[in-house]
Amino acid sequence: MAEVIKVRPNCQFLIVVPTVALLDQWHAALTGELQIQEADVTALGGGVKRRKMGRVVLAVLNSARSVASTITKNGHWCLIVDECHRVASAKNRQVLGGSFIATLGLSATPERQYDSWFEDFVVPVLGPVIFRYSYDDALREGVISEFDLWNIRVPMTEEEEEAIQKINKSIARERQNLNKQGLLESPRLQRLLLLRSRRSQSAVSRIHATVELTNQSLGQRGIIFHEFTRSADRIVALLLQHGHRARVYHSGLGPPTRYENLRLYIAGQIDVLVTCRALDEGLDVPSTQFGIIAASTATLRQRIQRLGRVLRPAPNKSRALVMTLYALNSEAEHLREESERLRDLANVRWFEALPR
Repeated sequence: MAEVIKVRPNCQFLIVVPTVALLDQWHAALTGELQIQEADVTALGGGVKRRKMGRVVLAVLNSARSVASTITKNGHWCLIVDECHRVASAKNRQVLGGSFIATLGLSATPERQYDSWFEDFVVPVLGPVIFRYSYDDALREGVISEFDLWNIRVPMTEEEEEAIQKINKSIARERQNLNKQGLLESPRLQRLLLLRSRRSQSAVSRIHATVELTNQSLGQRGIIFHEFTRSADRIVALLLQHGHRARVYHSGLGPPTRYENLRLYIAGQIDVLVTCRALDEGLDVPSTQFGIIAASTATLRQRIQRLGRVLRPAPNKSRALVMTLYALNSEAEHLREESERLRDLANVRWFEALPR
């Protein structure tokens, strides 16, 4: 932004973020680090709206879609998109339809695994990737802390095992049919893989193992990630019984409760925050010492984003610890691939949780 202002002193900025939590963090950075006057920042989203557009328009993605092309018709505008992989979808790419003299996209994970939308729709507007920053760079320059990865296999009940085996047989039959046709994928195969993943994510042992691991870190600050709100609620209830200062943060809560729980964690008034996908991106609490990925999807993007919540450096934080629970061989394969990529950076250990 400072460089653009040197060239076009009268330039205005549209900054697009995916969540209200990120909007708040950008707002604080703009007025604090760039010393932009509060009156010059217009916030759109999160229940905050102003009719007059300031020098900087800071908008949550849902709000930005409807205003981007209109407000940029007059004047000179620079577009900045945080977590820019989000604007590749059909609805969100409406944000890219404005008139801009300069653009910048930010993302830890710009590539999309299952489509070419980033290359097809985002790159033509925001431009190609011009800078990459790796774990090696970040660790060497102190941008992330040193870290350990613990991968822990959790057992399944007999009923859960039977359900997985049944799905595996269906997957094998579908793959045989696809091979005969010279194909690799089908909608049915994708549905079966998703069903198997959800069955694994809902394994009851993930809840108990998460509580046991958190008990070993009593008094430390940590974030726990799950995929299901009911499981997140159950984990918090058990943690409270074990004396932890814990709260939950997910879409099933009303905004006041959600914001208050997040505020308490950021302020250090609670030690453990249990969340689903709501905090995969953008949360910046460097004092977080450990993370437990109790259940996750197979996407590399989610994995990188969740690691990023835990690896920020902070005073008195020598190392970070990320514990990942897995149940399927396919999950173990992804983790082995990761351990190979990070073998010179992280201490990776493998464990097996005992059945209850």
